[in-house]
Amino acid sequence: MTFGIYKQTAADIMTKHVATVSSRETVHDALLLMAENRLAALPVVDRNSRCIGMVSQADIIAMAHDADLEDEDLETNRAASNVSSGGVPLDQITHERIHEVMSDSVVIALPDELVTVVADKMIAHEVHHIPVADESGKLLGIVSTIDILRALRARVER
Repeated sequence: MTFGIYKQTAADIMTKHVATVSSRETVHDALLLMAENRLAALPVVDRNSRCIGMVSQADIIAMAHDADLEDEDLETNRAASNVSSGGVPLDQITHERIHEVMSDSVVIALPDELVTVVADKMIAHEVHHIPVADESGKLLGIVSTIDILRALRARVER
């Protein structure tokens, strides 16, 4: 049995209205935006809306862990809890700029790439979010693992 998802493209399933941050914004700004929009990751864009990186809750937690805190295990667990709930008590890192914590080796998908290719990229790079950009790098949307699962589920139900 062949499912139609194999013919769908990144543009077909991507989230088009994407919350973004700039590299000059703070970790605090990113955490607030993540909490307000119930997101785990944000594309980092330049002035021309080109995707130059990604910042995720995992990146922020890793930075908190590396911050040489008094009780690493306690603070890391607190960071994970507070990041996922949108709280921002980590004074040690919330004033850091996004460029200090973001992943700048971002994996990009083109809008006409098949969903299977996007899924392969996610697996190969062990990421859950892939920005979709045009040839110039301008952000058009984002595909998450949830978007792929929704597309698969919709096709199976038909």
